Amino acid sequence: MAHSAQAEKTHEARRDHNHGGPLTVAIVGAGARFRAYERKYIKHNPERIRVVAVADPDPERRRVVASDHDLPADHCFESYEQVVTRPSLADAVINTTMDTLHYDSAMALLEAGYDMLLEKPIAPHEWQVRRMIETSLQLQRRVMICHEMRYSPFYSKVKQLVADGQVGRVMSIAASEYVAYDHMAGAFVRGKWRNTQTAAPMILAKCCHDMDMIVWLMEDIRPLRVASFGSLMHFHAEHAPPGSSDRCANDCEVERSCSYSAISLNLRRVSPELARQAGPIGEVDDATVAQDLEALRGDSPYGRCVWRCDNNVVDHQMVIIEFEGGATCSLNMIGNAARPTRDIHIIGTEGEIQGDLREGKLHLRKFNPYDMDQRFTQQTFDIPLGPDPHGGSDQLLMEDFVAMMLDEPTSKVRTRLEDSLLGHQVAFAAERARVEHCIADIEIDLK
Repeated sequence: MAHSAQAEKTHEARRDHNHGGPLTVAIVGAGARFRAYERKYIKHNPERIRVVAVADPDPERRRVVASDHDLPADHCFESYEQVVTRPSLADAVINTTMDTLHYDSAMALLEAGYDMLLEKPIAPHEWQVRRMIETSLQLQRRVMICHEMRYSPFYSKVKQLVADGQVGRVMSIAASEYVAYDHMAGAFVRGKWRNTQTAAPMILAKCCHDMDMIVWLMEDIRPLRVASFGSLMHFHAEHAPPGSSDRCANDCEVERSCSYSAISLNLRRVSPELARQAGPIGEVDDATVAQDLEALRGDSPYGRCVWRCDNNVVDHQMVIIEFEGGATCSLNMIGNAARPTRDIHIIGTEGEIQGDLREGKLHLRKFNPYDMDQRFTQQTFDIPLGPDPHGGSDQLLMEDFVAMMLDEPTSKVRTRLEDSLLGHQVAFAAERARVEHCIADIEIDLK
C-alpha cells in the first residue's frame, strides 16, 4: 500500500501546531462507547483532551456532541468519508463505530494521516485485522485498541500474581463470562450485535476482552490450537410461549410474566416521572418514557419478541485452547445468566488463583504439605469494584491513550493494534472450529 506523503505532512504539522496543548480528537461514531469515555474521562480532563469534531449518521447524536463540546457546524459530519477529506482536523480519532464499519473507516482514517483509539473488536475478519496492522506499521500510525479489562483492578492483580511467579508455571486457566439475560436480549437477540451480517460473531464481539486477557496472562507462551462448541439454543421461534405476539407492547398476553419483556427491561426499571437516559430504544438522550413506549409499539427493534427476531449469533459457547508447552485454557461464555459476572481459576505448578469479578475478591492458595489438617494456605485480596462494570478501567485506558499521543510515558498495559492480534486470532479460530466442527490451528506470523 502506497505511503501518503501529504497525509504524513499534515500528521506532523498537527503535532507541531498542538504541541503543549490538549490532545485534539475527532469522534467517529458517537454512540454508547464514546459517551462512556466522554462521561468518565473527557468531560473531566479538558486540559488533557478536547473534542473538535464529530461524525455520526444520526443527526441527534451529532447535535448533542456539538452542543456539549461547542463544535462549529463545519466540524460535524455524517460519515467518516467526510472526515478523511479534512486530514488536519485533529491530532487523533476515537473510532467507536459498529464492528462492521471498523475496517473501512480505520483504513481510510489511517491513510488520511490519523492516529487512532479503536473500539474492539478490531474487525470481523482475520484478513482485515492483518491488513490493518500492516498498514498502520507501514504508515507509522499509532493505533490503540480498547481492551479495558487489562486496566481493571481485578485482572491487573491477577496479572501481577502470575507475573510474580506466585503459582509457578501456569498449567490451566478456566475462565467464564456470564452474560445477563437482559443484556443478552437487548444486545444479542434484539440489538445491534444479533446477526453476523451486521456484526462480528458473539465470541469475538462479546469475548474479545476475555481472549485478550487470556493471551496477556500467558505472556510469551503462544496459543497453538482451539476447539469450540456452542449454538443458538434458546432464542428460537419454537420456544415462543402460547399467547405471545410479535411485539411485547402489542397485544402480548404473556408480556407481564415474560422475563424478556421489552417494556419491563426498558421502561419499568425507570421511574415514570423521569426521562430515560441514553438507552437502546431511540438512543436519544432526552427521550421520555411515553416516547420510548411508542417506539416499542412501532418499529424499534428493541420492542420485538425475543423468539421472533432475526438473530443468528450463539447464546452459549465454550472454547478450549492449547498453548505451547502443554498448558490449556477453557473459556465458557453463557448468554442467559441471572447473575452477570466473570470468573477465573488459574492452577499452576506451585499454587492457584481463583476469583469472581462481581464479588471483587481474589484468592491465592499455596501448597502446605506439612500440615494435613490444612493442606493449603490462602491469602484473599479485596479488589475495589469501582463506579462502573469495568471497574474504573475506562478512565485508565483513556489516560494511557492521551499519554501515548502526547509522547508521555504510558503503562505496560497499553494495547497497541499489533498487541491485540493474538487474542483476536483465538476468537477467529474458535468460531472456525465451532462452525466447521474441527480443531483450528493458529498462525502466529503477520504474513
